[in-house]
Amino acid sequence: MDRSEQSSLPGRALLRIIVIGVAVVVVVGGVLWLVQRTPEQGNNENATTTARETVNTAPPFDTRFGAPPADADQDGLTNDEETALGTNPTDPDTDRDNLTDYDEGRLYRSDPLKSDSDGDGNPDGAEVQKGFSPTGPGKLFEPNPALINTTP
Repeated sequence: MDRSEQSSLPGRALLRIIVIGVAVVVVVGGVLWLVQRTPEQGNNENATTTARETVNTAPPFDTRFGAPPADADQDGLTNDEETALGTNPTDPDTDRDNLTDYDEGRLYRSDPLKSDSDGDGNPDGAEVQKGFSPTGPGKLFEPNPALINTTP
């Protein structure tokens, strides 16, 4: 070995140590980042998503200007909105028809104070579950015949 090769050996060893150290830091940092982003296992209480949660397109409340409006029953309507509608702010389904007050007031436009909004003898929740409108005759989502292409 000549003199130039002997002097570069400590430099190469130092470079190798630095590269390995950086790789370890990157791997450990990545693992910690993934662990923080992974939801807790075993807590499946809120694992199901309701129709209200998937349809609600209201922008999130900006907490920079104070606390969000109170929603005691957590149905999506504020206590003030429930008071204005005449529904119970502490009961998510005031009329007990298996549709939340929010779903009736915002999604289906049915009466959250009547379990059978259209008076046909079927509770609103049962009608929605079967695909029928709770506010009158017909299906919830009937296709528009003008938009259906009938030509082969």
